[in-house]
Amino acid sequence: MRAMNDSRIAKAVRVLAIANAVLWAALGVGWYSAQGWAVALWPWPEVPMTFVFLASIAGSIAVIWAMIAWTGEVAALSGVGLNIVVASAGAGTHLLRVNLVAPAVLAFAGVAGGVLLFAWARLQPVHDTRAMPPLVRGAFVAFTVTLIVAGGALSLQQQVFPWQLHPWSMVLVGAIFLGAAAYFAHAALHPSWAYAAPPLSGFLAYDLILFAPYLRMLSAGGAASYDDYGGDSVNMTSLSIYLTVLGASTALALYYLLLDPVTRLVRRRADVRAP
Repeated sequence: MRAMNDSRIAKAVRVLAIANAVLWAALGVGWYSAQGWAVALWPWPEVPMTFVFLASIAGSIAVIWAMIAWTGEVAALSGVGLNIVVASAGAGTHLLRVNLVAPAVLAFAGVAGGVLLFAWARLQPVHDTRAMPPLVRGAFVAFTVTLIVAGGALSLQQQVFPWQLHPWSMVLVGAIFLGAAAYFAHAALHPSWAYAAPPLSGFLAYDLILFAPYLRMLSAGGAASYDDYGGDSVNMTSLSIYLTVLGASTALALYYLLLDPVTRLVRRRADVRAP
């Protein structure tokens, strides 16, 4: 009876994952195209490039949920739950500090939801037991360290982006980065492919959304317009570092998700159909 109940819950979670993927994808499109309804969801005004960046985060989240729904590896949601807990706790604390009570309450509700998701998912069986490639695991450790450093600096309102963020936005983005750090650390500590494919595919979506805008910034040679970037010159050092990380993570994701004969997604589907 318990197995039947667990199976039904897992199916319901997969439906929820599909719904989450659609919602986050819609939000990402709204932010990327600066739709009024999407921009209004951010608590204070920001320059267009910030919303493009937020679209990359939303796109990444959408792909992660879609990947888990597609593979059925609901155990991988334990990392998602941990991500939600860390990011929501940081965001909620900051929002409460600046007297935005209603959004803070929503963020703390996210903490509770993340705890429940983590607690349930960590008890679910892992079906894809292929080993995480050592290079992917090492990259996840590097991503964790990088995100902790960048997220910590942003949480202290230190500018690390190529363009100027609103000081309060820095703290929220810092919370997002720290949540992502927890996600990658969790995956590195569970070195099976079931835990690697979702964050790797999400990072690929993040990279692909940001490549074109960042290359446009690079081609401008440090000359920024007020409308796009906030009126200050683009920080070329920061931009170069970001592009290097984007390039390396894109190459890593494309190889292991599409080319490597052991981990590529096409093989994953073939394995499921095999007798």
